[in-house]
Amino acid sequence: MSLKDEHTLKKNFLTCFSFAVLGLLSHPLHAAMKTFIYANESYDRVHGFIQTPQGGSIGTTSLGRPTFDELNIHHDHFYALGAAVQFDDYFALFDYHHFSPHGSTILNQSLMTHAKFIPVGSSFEMSMDYDLFTIGFGKHFHFSNHWTVSPALLANLLNYHYEFYSPPLSSARSFSLVGVDLGVKVQYDFTKKFAVDFMGAISLPVSNTDLYAADLGLSYRLRPSHHVHIIPRIALGYFQLDYKDEQTIPNHICYTGFPTVSFGVIVEMK
Repeated sequence: MSLKDEHTLKKNFLTCFSFAVLGLLSHPLHAAMKTFIYANESYDRVHGFIQTPQGGSIGTTSLGRPTFDELNIHHDHFYALGAAVQFDDYFALFDYHHFSPHGSTILNQSLMTHAKFIPVGSSFEMSMDYDLFTIGFGKHFHFSNHWTVSPALLANLLNYHYEFYSPPLSSARSFSLVGVDLGVKVQYDFTKKFAVDFMGAISLPVSNTDLYAADLGLSYRLRPSHHVHIIPRIALGYFQLDYKDEQTIPNHICYTGFPTVSFGVIVEMK
């Protein structure tokens, strides 16, 4: 997908989301409204690599390198913030995730990245920042008094930045990526306070950015007041982000976290 196509796709996503929000806001005023804010801390066992050519030219990057393993990046810590608004059973959401793996090594084999050759035995440091923004629109479906299934259409914007330093060489690069996912949450309420849920997302084939996520969580609803509920949640899951462009030698970034342990709090206001 060309940069022009990616830019057009971003504009279309934002336009669609704007219409979705306007649709929610035009819902009858007597509709039941809830708002949510939430925060999440996650820790994972991580694998991945950063393949960065220059202009897609042959011989300007080592394939599938550098890897997280050779950079001594074995675990990562990331966080998420979000908000949602719900009218009756319809909802719109906004999420932000920040990942920042970084590591260093003494190269045990030579490396070519972004048209820079770094010989074996050189010190090498790399840091990466992934800023993932997600907007979505969906609906809750209730089955009996215990089951709720909530499908959603999700649009993702990833701002990616990396830089490396290997004296006397250094380089940095940033770019933005887009993608579309289908998401779902399935929740079973054991009681009015205690629930178990599964959340998952899978990419649609509309861009070169693939995002897959799944987790299984437990939550407990606290009710300090009639209008405010606080819901702590713990979860175990899987996360993968993969991007590969269409150049002769592509930019290819891959981040896989498994297992991922998450601790979060949801504040519900009505």
